[in-house]
Amino acid sequence: MRKLLSVVCLSIVLLSAWSCRKEKKEVFDQNIDPETHPTMTTTDVNTVISDSGILRYRILAPTWLMYDEAKDPKWRFPLGMHMERYDNFKKINATIDCDSATYLTQKDIWELNGAVDIHSADGQRFLTEQLFWNRTTRRVYTDSFIHIRRPDRIVEGYGLRSNDQFTDYEILRPTGSFPVSQFEQQREQDTYGAATPMGVAPAQDEAQPADTVAADTIQVAPEPDQLRKPRRLRPLRMPKNRPDTTQISQQ
Repeated sequence: MRKLLSVVCLSIVLLSAWSCRKEKKEVFDQNIDPETHPTMTTTDVNTVISDSGILRYRILAPTWLMYDEAKDPKWRFPLGMHMERYDNFKKINATIDCDSATYLTQKDIWELNGAVDIHSADGQRFLTEQLFWNRTTRRVYTDSFIHIRRPDRIVEGYGLRSNDQFTDYEILRPTGSFPVSQFEQQREQDTYGAATPMGVAPAQDEAQPADTVAADTIQVAPEPDQLRKPRRLRPLRMPKNRPDTTQISQQ
């Protein structure tokens, strides 16, 4: 019996050694560039982001690309994005729409491009073609053309510096401030006949005094070196069928 057990054990050892010798590992070098190839692609995105267990944001997007292995890790939303921001009572206090977006995960900075359309909690609407949002410093900024629609006035200019609540902001180069009724009338004239477009600076001798441009909240700052021209803004259309919601927690 003892000899039989010895033979069995020896057979097992020899079989294991033979298997190890036969094991062959193959390594494939796919030459994938982490700067241009995402580590994960998600479509029909419906994601909520929480901070310390509190709901903060909801993101809806047709496509979400994650570049976790890139030198500067980032998320990209190349086909547009809709974001809802929530207060401590889980109520929406702002919405953001844009044609494309990039989020630098380590720097905690959002770059919004295209038809950027923001609705703030106090009923204001901000339209521009590019906007940067630093979540660490809680600052929002752009050097592009900016169109701000308040409940009573329309304000336009180039360049914006603001807090992320859009309650304290300045336009670097204001070009006009108009009552909503005047803006609507001008838009109607633009539709049915020639008229001077709103937001275009008048001639030097007809220029509007600076203190009439929303002096209560807007400060005039030096003109930036390069200013971008406004472009036609259009809303983002999201897919009708939305998948089950996933959740991301940020500690």
